[in-house]
Amino acid sequence: MLLLISSNYCVTIIYGKGDLMIVPFGYKKFRVSKGISERTLHAEVQLIEHFLNYVNTVYKKQIEPHDIKPIDVKNFLKERKNQGIKDSTLRKDLSLIKQFFDYLWTTDKIAFDFTTKIKVDFQIKKSSINIDYVHLKSIYNDVLRNPNIHSKAKVLFMFYLKGWKMRDIREVQMKHLSDNGSSITIEYPKSYCLVQKQTFTGLEVGPILDCVNESLFRNVPYMLSSKIKGDFKQFSIYSAKTYLNSIIEEYNLEFPLHNDMNRIAYVHYMYTKENLHVEQISDVLGIPLAAAAKLVKESLERVKHVDYNEVKPQ
Repeated sequence: MLLLISSNYCVTIIYGKGDLMIVPFGYKKFRVSKGISERTLHAEVQLIEHFLNYVNTVYKKQIEPHDIKPIDVKNFLKERKNQGIKDSTLRKDLSLIKQFFDYLWTTDKIAFDFTTKIKVDFQIKKSSINIDYVHLKSIYNDVLRNPNIHSKAKVLFMFYLKGWKMRDIREVQMKHLSDNGSSITIEYPKSYCLVQKQTFTGLEVGPILDCVNESLFRNVPYMLSSKIKGDFKQFSIYSAKTYLNSIIEEYNLEFPLHNDMNRIAYVHYMYTKENLHVEQISDVLGIPLAAAAKLVKESLERVKHVDYNEVKPQ
């Protein structure tokens, strides 16, 4: 059964028994016009739908945006916290809700945006990072040669050690690659008109070509692809852990191959071992100077028990 319930601001679609989804009216189109990627937009709308579903459940009726109160936002975040959602995620949730209400106010769908005054004290505790980046570099070529490691695992490992974000790795398309004969250069456009540029040579080229050929055969424009429910699509983020765990097990690593943590460990290595300036790190990662400075500061606070001059026992 498909039932549509319309209002001035939302369209509620009810599928079958109790599967409720609220689509913010006009919001998707507005965000698309701002150049937001489909992946980012999906996450934003999913959170807003979840929030509006929560409000409707609390009041046991269809609630218009102008009837939502500050306490509804706070209670929603409180319930999310009670469900075990991390404070860092809750901070993002509040930011997305504020963004949605700003849209409603900007388009005259509400008379006042109360969310600008909402402040919630999120205690974000960032764990220490004990990743041995030098050790990862020492096994780098062996991983690329290892016939027991899948090409996708090798490509992820390569990108992780070069500081790429997982979301950007997944978005790299064929049009971003240049074949230079003995090397492959990737120029991936990012926000603020910046570009993350990386050239892969030697043992790095083979795994990339394996993944590219697979995607071409599957008629998928992305460098990495996955088979999802019988269809070939953009690489599934949920597959990454499985591939990287094969490297962890093969080399008995005592720390995770975690995207954010590896990125911060790389920044720490560049800054303290290679003596790169913040401006250089900004250029390597294709991020604004302020973002690079923040990463350097975080790396100095979180990366522990690392001595790059220590001689490792053989």
